[in-house]
Amino acid sequence: MGTEKNSQQDRAGVEESQQDQRQDDVAKQRPGQQDEQIRDAHSKKPVRKDGSGEPA
Repeated sequence: MGTEKNSQQDRAGVEESQQDQRQDDVAKQRPGQQDEQIRDAHSKKPVRKDGSGEPA
């Protein structure tokens, strides 16, 4: 009974590892510079000229 539980855990670990590898492969195909530009475009806010932190 204990070996069946270990087998399920091993299988789950192998599947997770394979999924991680697929995600890594996809990420390597993506140009990193473009990812950075997209993130910057969505996360940077213009600086207010009056210096206050209040939204416009």
